[in-house]
Amino acid sequence: MTPRRTGEIAFDHLVKGHHCGVRVATATVVRDQETWNGLWRSVTFGSSSPSEPPAVDWASRMVVFVGIGTRNTGGYQVEITRLYEEDDAIRVYMRETCPGPRAMVTCALTHPFHAVTSARRPDHVVFDFRLEIVTRE
Repeated sequence: MTPRRTGEIAFDHLVKGHHCGVRVATATVVRDQETWNGLWRSVTFGSSSPSEPPAVDWASRMVVFVGIGTRNTGGYQVEITRLYEEDDAIRVYMRETCPGPRAMVTCALTHPFHAVTSARRPDHVVFDFRLEIVTRE
């Protein structure tokens, strides 16, 4: 019997923002340049000057991407807070920060997203949508 693998997985911030072309809640893992280019085109859709996708060493790294969809004002953000290996799956934990009822925010639709890189793994990835929701005043 193979021993169970458990433990924290180190990750690095890749890119984070409040505006992207991904309008619906999305959570995905990217393991190759072609898929990353396609996702990045979606992220930068509608941008007046789209940038090149951030560089990733695909031989040793993978990207974990989360977008929380459309929010009706500014003041929202999403952050991947933890990657955890459990048996043959990687659990992804995230935090959504929301503006408080009296917070000064922009009156514009926003589409918060976050992408991180971690060591490339063949494991199945499970996104844990039990978000930690934090309200800022």
